[in-house]
Amino acid sequence: MRRMSKPAVTMTAMIAAAAILAACTSADTKNDYVDTVNGIQTSALNAFNQAASSTPENNEAMVEQLEAGEAALADAVAELDEVEVPEEAQDGHPKLVAGIDDLRALFEQTAKDVQKAEGTDAFGAVTALASEGAVIGTEIDRAINQINDDLGAE
Repeated sequence: MRRMSKPAVTMTAMIAAAAILAACTSADTKNDYVDTVNGIQTSALNAFNQAASSTPENNEAMVEQLEAGEAALADAVAELDEVEVPEEAQDGHPKLVAGIDDLRALFEQTAKDVQKAEGTDAFGAVTALASEGAVIGTEIDRAINQINDDLGAE
């Protein structure tokens, strides 16, 4: 059985996924689940990286990037809500979805803060995004670890 990818939250990328293979029972259903979730994470990561790949020249450009990242995370949450979750992952999957939704909400709030910011205050909001995003990333990692453990991934 495949192991779920674990995104890592950083200032420039916010999330990154790495797939690791493992073996477990009921492999087809579990592998389908893991493949689907890894695909959703990868799509969100790619969309986010496109939004975050350039350095914004002004607050408006920064807001656009944050909104694009938020939209990618919102899409990931919606897709994760539709995934057929194996019984073994029923406890961890909602935590994964909640963590990604928390990250989405953080992007949304940061975009609002940057819109209202004057001068260098916008950079303070983005700095806060990085530190708060790292905390949320830890929660997402815990959810992924729980799912991997519950699925019997090695």
